[in-house]
Amino acid sequence: MNGVRARRVAGTLAVAAVAAGSWAVLGPLAPGRDVAMPAADASAEDVVQAYLDATDGHDCATARALWVPEQRDDVARRCGAVEDLGEFEVRGTGASGSASGAASGAAAGAGEVVVLASYDLDWRAFQDDADPPEGSTVRGYHLVRSGPGEPWRIADEQAV
Repeated sequence: MNGVRARRVAGTLAVAAVAAGSWAVLGPLAPGRDVAMPAADASAEDVVQAYLDATDGHDCATARALWVPEQRDDVARRCGAVEDLGEFEVRGTGASGSASGAASGAAAGAGEVVVLASYDLDWRAFQDDADPPEGSTVRGYHLVRSGPGEPWRIADEQAV
């Protein structure tokens, strides 16, 4: 009877060790914090800031909602793979096709703008072969809207 009990205890401890080790490597998969959707009249910079906050906080539902519908599935996969964005900074906007960082007021009524953002990307374990590569990066986020009163949504992102 003692041999059976010892095997059960050893088995239970082994399962607990595997579970703890998996959690230590993969981390918690639940969202870290909820991020509010920006108001409909929010600036393009505010939308990118909310997207980066949501991604960094593992609020993939909000991150996904800030993109145009045809990109949302890809965004949800990327968001779930991000461990941390480190310190990130949203920079100025410019007219579409220009990543010059022109004053955001110049493009306030435009239907397309590019917002620059920099961060230090760290992928979750076993995700480090994703694009973009880990480390410091500057990305240009291409945002679109159908008119001056409509909300900005991210349509694309590219390395700058």
